[in-house]
Amino acid sequence: MMIIGISSGLSLSYWEIYGSTLEEAYDNSRLVRRIIIIGVCALLYWRMAVPVENRLLHVAATFITVEFIDLTTSFFLFNVPADGLMDLWAFGRSLMGASVGLGLASLSPHNTLKSNP
Repeated sequence: MMIIGISSGLSLSYWEIYGSTLEEAYDNSRLVRRIIIIGVCALLYWRMAVPVENRLLHVAATFITVEFIDLTTSFFLFNVPADGLMDLWAFGRSLMGASVGLGLASLSPHNTLKSNP
């Protein structure tokens, strides 16, 4: 995810591709970065859930573990105040990525729930 953030920041040197003003370009680059992060999260959850039989439980446990690691790292390592940790929009984006990944895994040809002829 850091690669996405760094490349997004570097691409702002060509801010004209994101909009006509610097403020508009900044807002549009944040939107693009968020969409890319959701897509990458969905792909990671999908690849993680495909070989597992109980996908929902596995994705839920992984999601909770990732969120716990994110919260503790933000609090202890980056000194984010406790009231700034609970960003519901970020939590929702993470949940959306996990849900899309779970949905992709259930549509996968390696799905163990589908019957083999």
